[in-house]
Amino acid sequence: MNCIVIDDDKEIHFQLTNYINLSDEINLIHSFTNPLEAISFLNTTDIYIDFMLIDVEMPDMSGIDLVRSLHAPPQIIFISNKPQYAVDGFDNNITDYLLKPITLARFNNAIYKVKARQTPTEKCKTFLFIRTQPNIYQKVNFSDIVLIESLNNYVIIQTFDNKYSSLSRISGLEKQLPEKDFIRVHRSFIVNIHKIENINENNIIVNIGNEQKIISISRSYRDNFFQSFNFI
Repeated sequence: MNCIVIDDDKEIHFQLTNYINLSDEINLIHSFTNPLEAISFLNTTDIYIDFMLIDVEMPDMSGIDLVRSLHAPPQIIFISNKPQYAVDGFDNNITDYLLKPITLARFNNAIYKVKARQTPTEKCKTFLFIRTQPNIYQKVNFSDIVLIESLNNYVIIQTFDNKYSSLSRISGLEKQLPEKDFIRVHRSFIVNIHKIENINENNIIVNIGNEQKIISISRSYRDNFFQSFNFI
């Protein structure tokens, strides 16, 4: 899930960033201390945002006014040290309201609520954005991905004619992929099942450009792999 943080408190930014980095399911797309800059970003970006973490009280614009200014806001989690704003928040259909100080358990509970409110359309996206450089995101269609490889703390997303590297974990990326199209064959590899050219007992072959790549099917993933296909 893609999120942004909007809060003028740098300590809260640091705390929320740490919580987000602990999750395999959340991508922090951007963080803002100025709500007006956040609005400009939201009105111009092509990146799909699943939810926003927003401070209620900020100097230039309140979080409530920010949400009201957006035509079709994503899910909202408000942050405040004052409980009295919660009623206004839920009147604006927010997903949750976090009171400072924010514990990790309470943060995780709010993320659970975000996932529970996701619509089928949100769960069936056909692409994702890969952070290739700080503040630079590359759109990659699921249908273009041939395989994903884990290398230490990075993942390599390989399409037919391009390769993208991102500081991420393969387990988190796996949760963003449609299960009907992708399968884990090894601790270090996920493949697009539509790109598999050949299967034997121990390996699969996929085409990348004009070359073939052989990928081992590890023992721990073999049963699930072969149960996913119809063999004649």
